[in-house]
Amino acid sequence: MKKKAVAEFQPFAEALKIDKNATIRQMVELFVDHPQRHHLCILDENESLLGLIDRKRLFKAIFSHHVSGSSRIGQLFTLLTSENAGDLMLQEVISISPDESIGKVIETMIRENIFELPVVDANNRVLGFLSSELILRTWLQEAQDD
Repeated sequence: MKKKAVAEFQPFAEALKIDKNATIRQMVELFVDHPQRHHLCILDENESLLGLIDRKRLFKAIFSHHVSGSSRIGQLFTLLTSENAGDLMLQEVISISPDESIGKVIETMIRENIFELPVVDANNRVLGFLSSELILRTWLQEAQDD
């Protein structure tokens, strides 16, 4: 399986896409309407990936008054003052290309403690997500075939 490329794991999980001006309410509605999704992809006007918002970060932003005072001040300030997706998004996103080796992707997922990654094309447009669940399902199918 290590010799496979990311492209061989299609279809990728659907990506929820929004622009940086999406409101907190719009983001919540997307997560509620798609409970199996864990991330929102924030795109620019060219459909390129600007950042991600995960369900946990949005939850913390909405209920930041419950966040412990011992949290880092900068992080707490961001959560308290966020009004839209652009304010809340994580800009340092680890993404993968369809040509990338699945072995390298698995190493990255383990090292970074990430369970799904956005798959982007050469123009940084989101094709979908590759999840640990899909990788495990493929591994299991291959193990049964042996």
